[in-house]
Amino acid sequence: MALSSNEQRLATVCPLEQSMKLFDVASFDVIHILKLDFVPSVCEFVHKATSFSPLLAIADATKPVIKIVNAEQS
Repeated sequence: MALSSNEQRLATVCPLEQSMKLFDVASFDVIHILKLDFVPSVCEFVHKATSFSPLLAIADATKPVIKIVNAEQS
């Protein structure tokens, strides 16, 4: 799991579901679920603090690959 630099968003990845979930920290509501086409292992926010779209770097558990995804897009 990863916390955004402004502490407003929390992202989690689940290898079993091959998914990423984005939470609003203040209300702890799931605001977005993204089905991934790979098995994730770890994630980290990589966008600028002033950015409106949260970008996540997500490592593939089966290959030496890191994918950058917009956490709020399908």
